[in-house]
Amino acid sequence: MSDLAMTYAIYWPSAEVMKVGRARTMARIRSLTSTGGQVIILMRDRQASDEQHALAAMRPRFARAFSTELSSTHLLPRGRGFT
Repeated sequence: MSDLAMTYAIYWPSAEVMKVGRARTMARIRSLTSTGGQVIILMRDRQASDEQHALAAMRPRFARAFSTELSSTHLLPRGRGFT
């Protein structure tokens, strides 16, 4: 399997939460938008380093949105990717 995937950034304006992640299929993107997230970046066929660089840039500037998987389930289906 290729190491390429989509890199995305999704924002929930009502919660003031942004998620940066990677997905191989649009099912993940649809699950996040079903909870009110808005896609602000969607780049196809990208290396994992795109996500890593974005998270590294955000980490010193923004507090974590969730402290536990359970606290994220209202936005992230099944709490996946809350870190």
